[in-house]
Amino acid sequence: MDSNLNGTLDTYSYLDLEVNAEEQIHCFGLLSPTHALKVQSDRAIEIQQQLVHLQQTGGLLCGHNIRRFDRRYLICQWSELSDLLLLDTLELSVLAFPLEPSHKLQKDYKLSDYASNDPLEDARATRFLLERILQTLLRKPESLRQAYVWLLTCGNESSDRAYQQLFQNLDWQVTVPPNCSDLPQTATSGMDQGYLMQLWQPAPSGVASFSFEHRFTLAALLAWNHERHSTQTSQAPSIWLNHLPDFQAVLNALLPITPEGFTYQPYLKEFGIECFRPPQEEAVQAIISGKNPLILMPTGGGKSLCYQLPALMYYRQQWGLTVCISPLQALMEDQVADLESAGLSFSTFINSNLPAPERSQRLEELRNGQKGLLYISPEQLRSLSIRTLLKERPPVLWVIDEAHCITQWGHDFRPDYRYVPKFIKELYTEQGRSLPRLALLTATATVKVQQDICELFTEHGLKPQLMPASNMSRNNLDYQVIPASDDKNKPIFEAVRNALDQGGCALVYTTTRKDAERLAALLEQEGLEAKHYHGKIDKEQKAVILQEFKQGSLNIITATCAFGMGINRKDVRAVIHHTLSSSLEAIPV
Repeated sequence: MDSNLNGTLDTYSYLDLEVNAEEQIHCFGLLSPTHALKVQSDRAIEIQQQLVHLQQTGGLLCGHNIRRFDRRYLICQWSELSDLLLLDTLELSVLAFPLEPSHKLQKDYKLSDYASNDPLEDARATRFLLERILQTLLRKPESLRQAYVWLLTCGNESSDRAYQQLFQNLDWQVTVPPNCSDLPQTATSGMDQGYLMQLWQPAPSGVASFSFEHRFTLAALLAWNHERHSTQTSQAPSIWLNHLPDFQAVLNALLPITPEGFTYQPYLKEFGIECFRPPQEEAVQAIISGKNPLILMPTGGGKSLCYQLPALMYYRQQWGLTVCISPLQALMEDQVADLESAGLSFSTFINSNLPAPERSQRLEELRNGQKGLLYISPEQLRSLSIRTLLKERPPVLWVIDEAHCITQWGHDFRPDYRYVPKFIKELYTEQGRSLPRLALLTATATVKVQQDICELFTEHGLKPQLMPASNMSRNNLDYQVIPASDDKNKPIFEAVRNALDQGGCALVYTTTRKDAERLAALLEQEGLEAKHYHGKIDKEQKAVILQEFKQGSLNIITATCAFGMGINRKDVRAVIHHTLSSSLEAIPV
């Protein structure tokens, strides 16, 4: 086999291009049966002549990511080369080594990552990789290899013709589809058998009627499924597959989120919950069915479960990523900590305060599929590292928590909130993908705010569907309006002491930073330990106050509306409003 294989591979040509920042080819490397060329753009005619001859004789041109990268630059420069038959070692590498985290071309000639690329050496590396790939595929179960061959050759596209020639040269050609029942159980385990049987029908209704991209995606997922079950690992599919427009559609069909016989109970059990509260199941189903729900639910009503459960389902079934846009770092940290305390370690957060090494580690975990739920602020969508991650692993679900911030904050001091739907649309349309699922959640949204949110997202093709608001009444809350004489501080002191006597904490809200500082000082004079909090306090001091309050070592805070959203503490006994806010939306609740 080795001598025959080498003889076959030596009849092919191998190409690599170097492209500059102006999107122009500046260097070519070509390895053919008769030539080994490395030329700059001023000698491009030599490469053109070789490739025109190759196309005229029906020869195969092999490259690493040549179909989706090099080809467009070649065609842009020489449109007459559009009929070249291309073999792509990146595609074949995904089939041969499906659990590899990266399928970059191995460049052993480079002494460091900063050394310059050599396109001729890259062409030689491609030749070596193709040989290694084919030797690996030869060791796969025969029925599985036959399935790959059939899926890559049963159509009429130029990609099919290239692989037909390769597999015919290797004597691997398949004239009739292999029996689906003959595939290794490891390859089809957990997949929708009805969908597979439907695909395995003869043309024109079967898989042969699908595009090459669709069929290749199916082959890649069969390869991954076989390898992960054979090796008993939980490795996610290759992140490169996310570049394929059909990837999510094939994944949804092969590994549906709610397969036959599905029940929510195992997932609820993982969250430590026996059953849904009345509005939660409706919200979860609306998210999964792609209705883009705008969910209004009171604080403490279980909003987080409405998106965390679908996020876990997508991660468990498909290694899908959910991104939750959250307004405050403290809220993100609490959500991740609560999930981890329940034994669910699939979430993480990224913010501007993380040290660079830790940020890089979290990005790598997300990139490799080790995490399935990411909390970020809307401002992080401007970060190059976050944008790169989301292009490599496009989220299957986007969640906007505290969605009223889009209106309340998006028009002035946090305009990135209103950038979110534009970013989502651009991310998916640039890759030729369908728009993802969306969920918006809030406990605080007037009719006007709801209309503003719906109009903004609808403008970008993400039309929300307003769910009927759940019962916003809170029987465990007691509302009081306390008359005050000239000294309205005295009733505040009494209410704070009463809260502490109940074994809890108290929050005193006011509208100005000056009043927040003054009230804290007055409470201290009364022998009540208190600290003030507002937007002008430095980050370090804010972090200390938040941590002390969450841990229970600090039980009184006087604050502007900058404090409170998402602070998870169960023993708040009094929320006191020292001064009326300018509007209902601005009242901290």
